[in-house]
Formats: sequence, C-alpha cells, structure tokens
Amino acid sequence: MALRLLKDTAVGVSHGGENATTFPKLRTDCPSFVVGDIHGRLDLLDRLLDEIDEFVGATGVHDPHLVFIGNYIGFGSDSLGVLEKLRSLTSVLPGHFLCLRGRQEKLLLEFLERPKLLGPNWLQNGGLQVLESFGICGSDSNGDAHHLEDIGQELRLALNTRWHEVLDWLVALPSCWVSGNMLVIGAGANPHNYSVFGSKTTKQAEPVWIASGQKICDAVTIGQGRISLDTNAVQTGRLSAFVAIPGHAPVALQT
Repeated sequence: MALRLLKDTAVGVSHGGENATTFPKLRTDCPSFVVGDIHGRLDLLDRLLDEIDEFVGATGVHDPHLVFIGNYIGFGSDSLGVLEKLRSLTSVLPGHFLCLRGRQEKLLLEFLERPKLLGPNWLQNGGLQVLESFGICGSDSNGDAHHLEDIGQELRLALNTRWHEVLDWLVALPSCWVSGNMLVIGAGANPHNYSVFGSKTTKQAEPVWIASGQKICDAVTIGQGRISLDTNAVQTGRLSAFVAIPGHAPVALQT
C-alpha cells in the first residue's frame, strides 16, 4: 500500500474543508508518522509498522519520528502484546518512537486505584478484554464491590510482579507531543485554544493543528484544524497513520 500511496498522496486522506484563513498551513519540524487507536490489535500494529518501514525505505525519509496517540488497549484480543511491543520499541529507539497516554491507558491506571468505583465503566468499555490479555478471566462488569476489588487486586499484583516494566512505562507516558504547529494528543481538543511556541503549547491567539483519536472515521480526516485518526481498527481491520513530512503533502497509511 505504501508504494501506491507514493503515486497519489491524496489516497486515504479525507479533507474536511479546512479554512486557510483561520488555520495556518500544517508544518512539522521533522518527518512525523502519527499512529491512530490500536485497541489491542497487535496484528494490525505489526502490519502498519511494516507499511511505515516500506514507506520510509521507498522515500528515503531521514530521521522519522513515530508517535502513537494512545488507546493501545481495550476491545481487541491482545492488549498486553501491544503494550509490550510499544514499550520495547520506545526503549530500543527512544529518539524515533514516542507513545502518548490515551483514554484507555488513563482508565486502566484509574481502575487500579479505585476498582470499586470505576470498575463497571471500565469493564464495559474494553476492560474485560484487557484483563483477559493479562490472563485474568471470569471478570464481571456487573459484579459487586467485593468482586471488583478482587479483580483490581489481581491486576495490581500481576502488573507489580510479572509486568512491572509495563506498569512503570504506562505511568511515565506523556499526554501530548508537539512538532511545528501540530499538537498530537490522545483525545480531541479545540484547535482554537492552543498555540505552539518552540516545544511548548500555550493558550494563545493563533490556533494549531490537533491530531487525535477517539472520534471514529472511515479514513484519516483533516479539516478545521483537526486530524482524526481513529478508523475503528477493532471492527474494520483498518489501523491508520498520518504522515507529515516537511515540504510535502500529507499522506495516510492504512492496513
């Protein structure tokens, strides 16, 4: 697919009628590959990484930065596998791979602290599949407080012993990343509320482009200062990445 995209940079990118008078032209400081919501689909992550590798090889892109927006876990069958894969990549190549904390990761960490209060909501929104990937079966989102506390304790024990490196990695994940006038964040934000100066984001006058997930779309969509990346990988089999290379039109890669 990557080679086909080289012939037509518009393939896979849906333009939502961005207003040039309101939003400045998208610019990044480095070749940026922003990967959308994975939700436990390790198979699709591996496939997309191959697509990106092929694209980089075919184009000769120098110093690529891969940024993952979060929502690595939930709903799919291999949340743990995704976490271990991404943790390994960021450890081996920290200058090229960066992972952000998304809503699903935030929910997991909150569940560990308050399983009785937050358990029902998390388990109904991907948590059951996350627990199964850690080998914790028999969980019930309708269980009583005692049941939820037991599940929380079992998950804490697993993370603190066998997968303590995964837990430490999750806790340390940043919430956003900036390149040029593009802000990458796990959940959507209002482009009008942010401006970028150097490597920091501040609430100033000029809006910036915001790349995020959690808003399901058929293809990577850009418009009105937003870049939407969640192509519902679990249900559709389409995991997507937005490619922004300085001096070139944006490209979308998709499994």
